[in-house]
Amino acid sequence: MSQTIFSCPQCGRQLRSPQPVAPGTQFRCPQCGNVFAAPAEAAAAPEAPAPLGEPLPSSYTQSPPVPPPAYGAQPPRFGPADESGYTPPPAYTPGGYGAYQDDPAAGGGKPTHELTADYRIDLGEWFRYAQAHYSAVLGPMIGFTVIYVVIILFSAVVNAVTVAGGSLVLFFIGPSLNAGFTIVSLAQLKGRDWTFGDFFAGFNWFLPLLLANLVLSLAALVCLAPGLILMFITLNQQQAGAVQNQFPALAFGVLAIGYLIMLFIFLRAGFFSTALIIDRKVGGVESLSLSWKLTEGHTFGILGVAIVLGLIFMGGYMACCVGLLFAVPFIYLTSAAGYLLIAGTRPPLDSPRGYGSEPYSDYRR
Repeated sequence: MSQTIFSCPQCGRQLRSPQPVAPGTQFRCPQCGNVFAAPAEAAAAPEAPAPLGEPLPSSYTQSPPVPPPAYGAQPPRFGPADESGYTPPPAYTPGGYGAYQDDPAAGGGKPTHELTADYRIDLGEWFRYAQAHYSAVLGPMIGFTVIYVVIILFSAVVNAVTVAGGSLVLFFIGPSLNAGFTIVSLAQLKGRDWTFGDFFAGFNWFLPLLLANLVLSLAALVCLAPGLILMFITLNQQQAGAVQNQFPALAFGVLAIGYLIMLFIFLRAGFFSTALIIDRKVGGVESLSLSWKLTEGHTFGILGVAIVLGLIFMGGYMACCVGLLFAVPFIYLTSAAGYLLIAGTRPPLDSPRGYGSEPYSDYRR
């Protein structure tokens, strides 16, 4: 079988394709990342072309894998590039190439490479990916947001006729419903095929999502309990007319400190937990631990991201709540893009594949 062999003009890395390559075909070098066109003189060659380097075995189909880079860096890519990203070589096999070789979608199971907090937060880059994929998910996400709001309103009606029955139901199903936004955002950014039903796929991770939410809720209760108890005592003393002047200030101060500690825990342990459960197939408690590890040294950076996303949410809320229908998709896409850049099993794609499109072959083989 004839093959095509040529070199990267920037680093000299020898590339070979098991199929004939037309002159001008765009390639991305797996070693330096340079994008270049196949030279006009590139032509079919024997399987073992001695003049172009060391003899290669007849079974050799692509260059050796490049060691995985640190998380947050773009992975090496190989193959003809197109307008939506890249297409892997025909000889691609799951787990056989690049920094993301242990993607669970490629070979099943959990990734084995270690997470690290050695990264830089670039919110502008997060926004760029979110903006590129925004139109592809906007319509379906608006529809699911309406459904989600209807479920919340129904739970409020149930609360009116029962003792917190609606809130209890929402506590159990809420994490799985919320995960639907993350599931679709991750699939869209990775180029995987998805449908509207994937918004409800969070129930496939019902137990780990519920456990993570339960642990965070208990942590919040522990943080706020001292201040709430002091506030309760203060109110009782005020009604009895025996409250001391400094006591309300003390109760308020303890409650404020509790809120700050709770915010710190939620930012560190909860910011990436849902994405880790979905993307890396980890358990509820493990997702909190990994999120804590990922955010080490980045508390203020994550806080800044949370503030900006919160302002976007408030802007949508102030626009007669209708703006939330347009703000929520952008918020979830931004968060998912940040996660993929920092700790994802695949990097986000520069261009969208679109709602209901066919998946990239290297994600589903």
